[in-house]
Amino acid sequence: MARELAAVGITFDFAPVLDVLTNPANPAIGDRAIDGRAEVVSRIGCAIIDAIQGEGLAACGKHFPGHGDASVDSHHDLPVLDLPPTVSRPWTGCRSRPRSPATWPVSWWRTSWCPRSMNASRPACHGPWSTACCASAGFGNLILTDDLSMKACSGRYAPPAATVLAIAAGHDAALLCEPNHDDQAAALEALVRAFESGALPFGQVEASVARHARLKARYAGPGARAGRPSAAWRDVVGCEAHQALAAEIRHYV
Repeated sequence: MARELAAVGITFDFAPVLDVLTNPANPAIGDRAIDGRAEVVSRIGCAIIDAIQGEGLAACGKHFPGHGDASVDSHHDLPVLDLPPTVSRPWTGCRSRPRSPATWPVSWWRTSWCPRSMNASRPACHGPWSTACCASAGFGNLILTDDLSMKACSGRYAPPAATVLAIAAGHDAALLCEPNHDDQAAALEALVRAFESGALPFGQVEASVARHARLKARYAGPGARAGRPSAAWRDVVGCEAHQALAAEIRHYV
């Protein structure tokens, strides 16, 4: 997967899913989860991260600190979760890899849910709890929201307000994945206005921009391997060896 992405110039992969599937009926995660056991998710998740970043792409684990116990799909409504300590074990395991935190999982993705201890009407990505949780777990790289277009967020906030709230809470980027250009433009305009008014402090924005710059320098800069499509990409994407491996994986799954 990493080799095929690199062959066509992709520099960033929103993978792996590090959720522990503690609720088999979870409608949002389901078979995207590696396993229902934290130690297996940690072991295989670390291997995926190493493989992706070994090919020169940035990896992005999701959904910190865990979305595997949800009984509600956040695409449609806001899940309210109690999170046992075991769900964050894969993140601890991946963080403790022998590589420097500056060279392995460079980005962490926030999902749209609410811890039971918070006001159940407010997604976690709109409060400082989410980024403080990431920081306390030792992740000092980019922190991204999940898609703010999902009903867990968009059912409560318009995209411009949701975006400003998420960035103000400490996230480095906010995702709006619906192909609604008007909403995306309005969200950008809202960020500019929030910065100009002082609602988004200059120091916070400056620190976030610096984190983005470090990421781009490593994975999309002149010395990066990814981001330069090869003329031989047709020999890589969907090649016979990759097809055989995919067939073998499907057989065991």
